[in-house]
Amino acid sequence: MKLQSVMVEGYRSIRQCMEVFIEPTVTVVLGPNDHGKTNLMNALLHLNKDTSFSQDDLNWDCANQSKEFPSVRGVFTLSDSERDWLLKAENAARQEINDQIRERDEESDEDEPEEEDESASAEPPAPVPPAGAANAQPQPPSTMETAPPVAEVDSDEDDVEYEYEYEYDELPDEPLELLTPKDIPTFITLCRCGVSNEVVESGLELLQPHVRSEFEQYFPRLELIDPITKLSDSVSAEELGKGENEFMRGIFYYAGLVPDESGHLFEQSDRTQMQITRASEQLNKTLKESWSQGTSLRFRLTHNSKDGRIDLQIEDPSVESTYVRASRRSSGFTHYFSLKTILYSRQQDHPAESYILLFDEPGVFLHPSGQFDLLQVLETLALESQVIYVTHSLFMINKTFPTRHRLIMKDNRGTMIDGKPYVGKWRSALSALGLTLTGSILFANHVVLTEGDSDPIYIYAMIQKAVKAGKANLDINSLAVMSTSESKNTDVLLRLLWESNPTPRVALLSDGDKGGKDRLDYVASFLRENEIPNKPLSNGTSIEDHIPHIREVYVPAVAAYVGKLMVMLGKAKPDETKLEEKCLKSFDATFEKGKVTQGVAEWANAVSQEIGEIKSKPSKVGIAREYATRLLDWPDAEYRHDNRAKALIEWIQKEAGVPEQHPVDQRILEDQDA
Repeated sequence: MKLQSVMVEGYRSIRQCMEVFIEPTVTVVLGPNDHGKTNLMNALLHLNKDTSFSQDDLNWDCANQSKEFPSVRGVFTLSDSERDWLLKAENAARQEINDQIRERDEESDEDEPEEEDESASAEPPAPVPPAGAANAQPQPPSTMETAPPVAEVDSDEDDVEYEYEYEYDELPDEPLELLTPKDIPTFITLCRCGVSNEVVESGLELLQPHVRSEFEQYFPRLELIDPITKLSDSVSAEELGKGENEFMRGIFYYAGLVPDESGHLFEQSDRTQMQITRASEQLNKTLKESWSQGTSLRFRLTHNSKDGRIDLQIEDPSVESTYVRASRRSSGFTHYFSLKTILYSRQQDHPAESYILLFDEPGVFLHPSGQFDLLQVLETLALESQVIYVTHSLFMINKTFPTRHRLIMKDNRGTMIDGKPYVGKWRSALSALGLTLTGSILFANHVVLTEGDSDPIYIYAMIQKAVKAGKANLDINSLAVMSTSESKNTDVLLRLLWESNPTPRVALLSDGDKGGKDRLDYVASFLRENEIPNKPLSNGTSIEDHIPHIREVYVPAVAAYVGKLMVMLGKAKPDETKLEEKCLKSFDATFEKGKVTQGVAEWANAVSQEIGEIKSKPSKVGIAREYATRLLDWPDAEYRHDNRAKALIEWIQKEAGVPEQHPVDQRILEDQDA
């Protein structure tokens, strides 16, 4: 089951109904401190059956409505395997009911004539009925003829046997029809409304009560993970309790030990030393099965008799003189290892078929480079579980997937949310975080310098859409695309980046016109001397000629921007229509006849001035932002990876060295100490 959306109302700072749409993999909630991000995470926990509301959860303005509020409602989509389980379980139950109905009706057929015979032989003798009267008595219908055909239910050796017992007075009068796949719902809703109320499920009313009850095993469990400030790889018996050192609880579980039953192990003796040795063997086996890349590492538990503790140590072939500590390795190792281990502890303490992982300000104490690593850790966890995290850090924004982000703010209406703070609305999101984008280049490992101010907007949008549509595989969180405007700025920025430590991989991109070629000539000696890759676009073209879906997305974007400009200048009414239609017709008239010889950008300038009746050229940045928003909203299934766009993305990936996305556990255990 996947959480599709959640609605929260009357919960702490969330007064009005706030609906948050959840991504299938990772959802990022942005917002400043004290604006309700943590409240949202805590609200989600109440979808667990064992997490009830308290009076303190009720919003102050809803104090007299404790029967209706707080309210948390989650919509979950069912997987194909879950729907298949429901179909088989329900049809097995219905088939059992139908079998019992037949048995009941057959017994009725047999019992009724016997009663007539007994009454005929009883004393005193009953009068003989008139001839033919017996044949006139109504007979019970044959259920074998009227019952619907029994659908064949697939069964495997591992299938669950569905056996249900019913009392006759619970059976319906008529046999039940067996369901087909289309009868099984595609989503269900879990809701908890009111301080003292339980979680209520809806969407499965068609099914038998016991089938609905058994299906609860598939309900995902939501787990909230607080920020990890320090990995503690040593534990005492008291600290091993639930809610204490969850990392070491997970280590004990990995070692085949039950933490709540391991208090005796902390008293060192020959017996407990042997138990700890065998537990270490199991720990090694379990971890190596989970992370095949860490075969060179050996883990062991050891007594620290001086302090009455048990420590986790790592034997690393690259370190000859001492055992190493998990807490002293790289940030990527620490976060991945600790999160996986803590989650394993949670899974053992609260077993469930699946989990939704909630993170409150993850990586808040990490250096920006460590936060970039943490992004990959969260992506890896999302391969198995849905991930939702809240942050106020610029470096926890995932630039590769901008549509995953939501902006949370608090005003006089309480905590509210904006589901689309990306692209054209990034300014409001970043302003809310108290941050600017310019600082991100200081931590970029891969830099592409461009010519115009609109170029970075187009390049980011192109890559993001190609990745989302499955046409490219790049991780652009460590990529900075930056405009240089003038040639002299290009020279200065190149030298600054080249003198920085560590030096990023740099590539230079210019337009294919005379100005772009002159720019490359201006810095040619520096490019040659330092072997910096550079590329002019096709002859006579700019970035607008290389973007995908020019006709379907770019033209409406130009028309929409011109429309806003005309309204702002008082040349059109706010509700005036057909501006995009006019622009599209003008585009068709020139494009189809092959008259667009000056390039897409110059065409946009000309048609905008003509239709908009404006004297100056429209803002390239304004059009670019409008295009980027529309491209990201364009259906992935309809995305066309144009040759020019594909070639440009491949060049950026190769020459700037932009890495592909990859699961962290493919390399994490081989990281050296930080």
